[in-house]
Formats: sequence, C-alpha cells, structure tokens
Amino acid sequence: MSVRPLLEVEGLCKRFGGLQAVDAVSFGVPHGAIVGLIGPNGAGKTTIFNLIAGALRCDAGAIRLDGVDIAGLRPDDGSRTPWRLLGSMSAYYYTSVVGDDLMILSVRERIRAMGFDPQVFKKDSGSRRSKGVDITLTKDMLTHAFFNHYDAAVLVAGDGDYVPLIQEVKRLGKNVFVLFFGEQHGLATEVRLVADQFSDLTGLLTSRWKMHTGA
Repeated sequence: MSVRPLLEVEGLCKRFGGLQAVDAVSFGVPHGAIVGLIGPNGAGKTTIFNLIAGALRCDAGAIRLDGVDIAGLRPDDGSRTPWRLLGSMSAYYYTSVVGDDLMILSVRERIRAMGFDPQVFKKDSGSRRSKGVDITLTKDMLTHAFFNHYDAAVLVAGDGDYVPLIQEVKRLGKNVFVLFFGEQHGLATEVRLVADQFSDLTGLLTSRWKMHTGA
C-alpha cells in the first residue's frame, strides 16, 4: 500500500504576462525526506517555492500539504501551520479555558480532531483577569522544557499575557509556536514579536469541517 506524500504538487502553472514561468509541474515529497529542486537560471525554481509558500497564487494546479489543498491560501492561513512540519520534533500542545470538566473535555476533543494531542488546563472563572495565564499551564510548560521533554511548545492562544512565559521557554532553548483563531480572538502584537512561528487556525478548521461534512 502506497503512502501519501507529505507535500504533493500537481499540474502547477504560473504565467507572468507573456512568460510561462511554471508549466504543469508535478512532484511529491515523502514524510521525512530531504529533496532538492535543481535547474538552470530562469527555470522557475524560485517561483515554485513562492507558489508553495503562498507568496504567489498559481494559475492552475494543486498544492496539497498533508492531504489539504493549500493552493491560493495566504502564508499565515491555518492549513499552512508549522506544526504540520514538526514530524521530526517532540512537541507539547497547550491551551486553557474557563468552564467545567465537560467544557475541558469538549475543547480537548475539538483540538484533537485537528491533529493535536493537547494539554487543556482549567482557568479560574472568578479570576480578576479572565485572560491571565494559568499557573498550572505555566508550571507544566516550564518543567517539561527544563527537563528537555520537548523541542517545541505549541500554544493555542494569542493573549499578550503569555509573552513572559514564551520568553522563558525560549530562554530554555525551545521553540514556541503560537496558534490562534481569526480576528475575533486574534493574536496580540507582542506575541507576534516573540513567537518563533504563529498561524491562524481558521482555515484549517474550515477545511477539516468541509472534509467531515463532505461539503
């Protein structure tokens, strides 16, 4: 049984005016592979990379990352999230919510459905600062970083209150990836400045929903 490549490019085309820069290019990159793209000057190598990265829109063709078509999506769209490429890294996933045990379970299952195995912590609803960083989450995240239990921490939250925690985890030599949901919840500017990578999960959530419902 064949294994689907992590990255699939199929029939990719890009034209700049009268110049056909990329013409029906197709290839696949397996999980864990290191692949080079070679060719003479002007062959379209840089254009192909820019199309895959989302810096340019293709005129035709498909670009699938882990089975999800990302052609035409912005570079910061959730379907392009860096955690898709963390296969060779040990990563822990964190978030916290206000609510009872059923709410905690519901959030954990919804995040797990998107490909995570998250650590979901309960926040005190009576706290004066509803967006304050949960002390249990902080302790867990720093302890595992100190004992080298992970290479990267993936934080599903965009609040500015997390900046000191992110900075401390990075001081311990770990990467911090921050995922957030759209404009409503957003990503604080100060988090954007200190995180190693950040990405909006809205696109991924929409894609998974369409795959689930067949829409």
